[in-house]
Amino acid sequence: MKTILSLLRLKFLSRSEKELLGYLLIFLIAFGVFFYIQYTPDFPDPDSFYHMKMSLLIRDGNLAHNFPWLSDYTILGKAYADQHFLYHVFLIPFLTILSPAIGIKIATIFLGAFLVTGFYWFLKKEEIRLAGLYSILLLFTEPFTFRISLAKAPSVSLIFLLAILWCVFNYRLKLLFIISAVFVWAYGGFPLALVLTLIYGIISVVFRFQEKRNGILNKIFRYRPSLSSLIFKGKEIKLILTALSGILTGLVINPYFPKNLSFYWSQLVEIGIVNYQKMIGVGGEWYPYQFTRLVPNAVFLFLVLAAALVIFFLTIRKQSRKSFVLLILTLFFLVLTLKSRRYVEYFVPFGMLFGAFAIHPFLQKMDFRALLRKMTSYYFSKKLIFTVLVIYFLVVVPTIVLRDLKQEHSSFGTGLRYDKFQAASTWLENNTPEGSLVLHSDWDEFPILFYHNIHNHYIVGLDPTFMYQYNQDLYWKWVHITTGEERNNLYDIIKNDFQNATVFLEKDHVAMDNNFKNDSHFRLVYEDQEAKIYQIKQ
Repeated sequence: MKTILSLLRLKFLSRSEKELLGYLLIFLIAFGVFFYIQYTPDFPDPDSFYHMKMSLLIRDGNLAHNFPWLSDYTILGKAYADQHFLYHVFLIPFLTILSPAIGIKIATIFLGAFLVTGFYWFLKKEEIRLAGLYSILLLFTEPFTFRISLAKAPSVSLIFLLAILWCVFNYRLKLLFIISAVFVWAYGGFPLALVLTLIYGIISVVFRFQEKRNGILNKIFRYRPSLSSLIFKGKEIKLILTALSGILTGLVINPYFPKNLSFYWSQLVEIGIVNYQKMIGVGGEWYPYQFTRLVPNAVFLFLVLAAALVIFFLTIRKQSRKSFVLLILTLFFLVLTLKSRRYVEYFVPFGMLFGAFAIHPFLQKMDFRALLRKMTSYYFSKKLIFTVLVIYFLVVVPTIVLRDLKQEHSSFGTGLRYDKFQAASTWLENNTPEGSLVLHSDWDEFPILFYHNIHNHYIVGLDPTFMYQYNQDLYWKWVHITTGEERNNLYDIIKNDFQNATVFLEKDHVAMDNNFKNDSHFRLVYEDQEAKIYQIKQ
């Protein structure tokens, strides 16, 4: 028996070997989960096609300083920046060694596994107990896992943010500067680096004032603070200025400078914060995440948060500034998630980090061996109750995990085929002039068409806001054409407003199809099982 227990405790391994084994185990579990989700030929998000094509263009030496494919009727004609440049560079070996469709999936699996392992690394570095448990709970929180499994760049952003958070917590200025600068080249969410350092600075000021008032938090509200106590001290100022200077360096020393400034204003402020979801049809990820759906979808996270909040307020005087920083970040990302569901990919890991840090003071005092002895004693005295509880958790938890994984795998399996629109795109490339315009039936068709055909230009893509900002009148003309509301002036609009564009439509746009079919000015020039192409009669 002692031999078995010794093997289970891995006493034959050194401490460093045990740590390495822990990292390897977390990585392999995460890799397996993401591999299962990705084990399908389809893509649930059309943006994956855009990322594949951009990576291939960079590989072939075609760094797109401009973006001619959307230059005619969007603001990208004047201001474009590849906000995922380093992500696209990262994809190159995967897309080159393997086929692009398989390569981007394998890259996504690796990034997801690296992210979860990085989360585990962060908790271990901060000496948080049960780091492995929190990492596994994160991995099995469905909204997070689904977003990270998309062949896009959310994992990249979170890996950078974890590194930045560690630099801030441990006051590594040089590394913070480098990571902040590189973050700009890797992902458009780089302003979060500054948000994070600002929140840390504010919490540090509050803690300094609290310490001056004998450590009683509520005295913050009883006494008027001196000006000097509320001014950022050298440490906080240096952190904030370091992150800011890193971001500015990444923006200025950039192949897209200075056009990237106006692009980021549009992408980060007008799309990411202001958002036109109440005026135009934007992507599904920009719409609110209903709280009543978020809680059951992220049940493991909310169980951790419920326990964490109770412990946090019961032990508030013993909570570190790191816990307060993570609480504010959790609330910040929760508000953003309730506004736009795409931010759930930030809310879940930062919520889990807060839970881990808030619960830590309670776990520090806990003797796990004594707890195990008590549980064993309780088992023998209350066998029935204990057995029922154990069976309940052994059945319910795996059931939830398996249900969510199957649901995610199913969602990926009913997505977009790799060869979607390929035949129609080939026809467009072979039968239309280079650079000629294609008016397509939906803005999210662009990434797929763009992947298969860079011979043509397109009306709208990446986000409909780019066309709306360019010309609202033309935007609504395009919308009314694609929804079938415009019936009588199709010829005049296509000829005069949209440069005699070739009309591409997916067959599910029945009303639009009927209008072109019944208009004598247009002729059907191509048709297959999924699309039709119309042109003005010569």
